[in-house]
Amino acid sequence: MKDKKEKYMREQLIRTGIGYVCSLVAMFLLTSAVLWGIAQFFLPNDIRLGQYVFTCAIFICAGTFLFFLYAEKYFRKSSIKLESELDESKRYLEEIQVQKQQEQLRALQSQINPHFLYNSLDAIRGLALEHGEFEVSDAVGTLSSMFKYTMDFQKMLVSVTSEVSQIERYLKMQNFRFLDRFQLKKVYECEMENLNRLMLPKFTLQPLVENAVVHGLRSRTKDAEIVIRFIHVEGEFVIMVSDNGDGIEEEYAAKMNRIFAGEEKAGTDSQQGNGIALPNVDARIKFYYGKEYGLHLASVKGTGTDVTVRIPYVECI
Repeated sequence: MKDKKEKYMREQLIRTGIGYVCSLVAMFLLTSAVLWGIAQFFLPNDIRLGQYVFTCAIFICAGTFLFFLYAEKYFRKSSIKLESELDESKRYLEEIQVQKQQEQLRALQSQINPHFLYNSLDAIRGLALEHGEFEVSDAVGTLSSMFKYTMDFQKMLVSVTSEVSQIERYLKMQNFRFLDRFQLKKVYECEMENLNRLMLPKFTLQPLVENAVVHGLRSRTKDAEIVIRFIHVEGEFVIMVSDNGDGIEEEYAAKMNRIFAGEEKAGTDSQQGNGIALPNVDARIKFYYGKEYGLHLASVKGTGTDVTVRIPYVECI
């Protein structure tokens, strides 16, 4: 392969050299003829006419030859640069193709692993039922449903009803762990049927409830209550997640609201531990519906915390 390439380059150089010589001879003859005619018109009796013509022809041909030589060198460099850029683009496309294949493989693997998990959980659930362990069977079934909802990456927008069902499953698992410590109360100030058609970004509500469980209600051993209000207000839909927990400092609540308003960058907060989850939820709401929508945090230390979600009232039929 290398010998063929070198042979091709030698042939190209020979052809180029012959072309240069022929072009130079033709240019000299043509220039001499033109100059001879001009000189005879202006200097008909000058005995040095041939010398003038020959000298001018040499200079003109030399200048023209140098110009074309420089131009050819310039275009050769441009051609090499273009070829290099094309090779780089080709390599980039090949890398993209490899990455795409790797992503497809990872996607296939991510589909295989969850299915193995679902099947395993179903097997455990069936085994628990056979032995009369109904509470264990219920817990495993709930956990399996949570995983299925979590691993469904095709749906980025879901109904409010779907989000509420996921919250109920989450709290059910927490109550298995903490012996029915948490109570969920739902207040509807809207038409119930609209919750099946109203869409919001997936995992909007669970992080809010999870923060209430992990942070707000962690010190309560009983009567830990989470209230979710669904309110339809003139073209907007408001979901308020409230808890009767410890509350947070006023300064921290103000900081979070500045982050939601884009006045401050989000970061990990060592005290509360939820400095990333809530801004992430807020950012996704703004991405889908605009900067005027999102989250707002209100809290009274020792009383509880309210997190309000505002989205436009747009039904998906």
